[in-house]
Amino acid sequence: MTQGSIVKQLVLFAVPLIVGEFFQMLYNTVDSAIVGNFVGKEALAAVGATGTAVNTLVGFFSGLSVGATVIIARYFGAKDDKQLHAAVQSTYVMTLAMGVLLTLLGIFGAPYLLQLLNTPKDAFDQALLYLRIYFAGASGLIMFNMCSGILRAVGDSTRPLYVLILCSMLNVVLDLLFVLVFKMGVGGAALATIVSQFISAGVLLYMLHREEQAHRVELLSFRVDWSILKTICVIGVPIGLQKSIIALSNTVVLSYVNRFGTGAMAGWSVYRRADMVIQHLMQSFATATTTFVSQNLGADKPERVKKGVWVALGLSVLVTAVLSIAITLLSEPLVRMFNDDPEVLYYGSLIICTITPFQVLNCICQIKSGELRGRGKSAIAMVFMVAFYVVFRQVYLWLGWSSYESMTFVLLAFPLSWTLCSVAILIFLQIFTRRKKEPIITEP
Repeated sequence: MTQGSIVKQLVLFAVPLIVGEFFQMLYNTVDSAIVGNFVGKEALAAVGATGTAVNTLVGFFSGLSVGATVIIARYFGAKDDKQLHAAVQSTYVMTLAMGVLLTLLGIFGAPYLLQLLNTPKDAFDQALLYLRIYFAGASGLIMFNMCSGILRAVGDSTRPLYVLILCSMLNVVLDLLFVLVFKMGVGGAALATIVSQFISAGVLLYMLHREEQAHRVELLSFRVDWSILKTICVIGVPIGLQKSIIALSNTVVLSYVNRFGTGAMAGWSVYRRADMVIQHLMQSFATATTTFVSQNLGADKPERVKKGVWVALGLSVLVTAVLSIAITLLSEPLVRMFNDDPEVLYYGSLIICTITPFQVLNCICQIKSGELRGRGKSAIAMVFMVAFYVVFRQVYLWLGWSSYESMTFVLLAFPLSWTLCSVAILIFLQIFTRRKKEPIITEP
């Protein structure tokens, strides 16, 4: 990324990420569409309630997979086969442990998470069932992410994508089988998801076990290099925290949305499916920005850094604006795809039309946070996210709820936090980049 067309480099990097995120997103979207149409709005609300809880816990562990990818890529590039194999094996053992921990946290913590979200009583039992089944298979999701990270670190991004596409299609088939044929309701939707995740993880793990190079996984070996594991955590924990923080910010707002009943909860579930499309696009461009900035600072090209960031922001804003307009204009037909209950249609359309038009503001937060990470300031990016995506929203809702008990008031927490966060990051970067020469980033 240090030479050639900036637009071409950013697009070529971002597109595979976007495709992968799209198929990853299909899992819960298909669950929502099928249960919403064939089980009822309470089932749709139940699946929607679980999304935020899942992302809060899973987001942290997926951040650790990013840290592992960075370390493995470093040893692979240095052709240090001994350390590369140690890093891969340590990552494998860490993943097994994380899968067990996430499963226990999810199964036993599920009721408390749903209570925190003020989940309506008529959706609580179904949401609890979905969550517990989902977390019972959380090891499959964690293992798939880790195996994908290992393969991408050594330059193989195609096999994880192919496996993800195939297993996403399998999830659709199993959803239809379990929900429509076997009449298993939300439990069937959750079971379809975890079966697909386990199969995808198993296929990639088998591929890695069959490798003849240093990144081969030895399934029955549980050796850990603690110094490598520590480095993985140093890099991955801040990334994981930020992922969890973003999910947590939605938890804060969702607890207020749920106060308006099951219809509002189901409407929020539909909005989140549309929102995920936009968020994945933004985050793909943000990841591309991080890599672009880091590489060009390392090559001592600060002017190219500045130009690249603005190009990335322009691309992200353009794509987000087009999608936001389309989703807003088609809000009612979009909600009908999931459920045609009048209450769900009302709240779903209201949430989409109130939040989605302002998504371009979120582009600034995401791209500029990506720039901060590329400049070696990932902790600062995390602080901004915590301050505005969580703390501000909580204070805003807590102070104003007694005076403005309306859905619109709750939803405005999003554009307000995006605006304030964007301004704060822009001011910080303006001060930080006044130096005549940027520091060269030597650590990932």
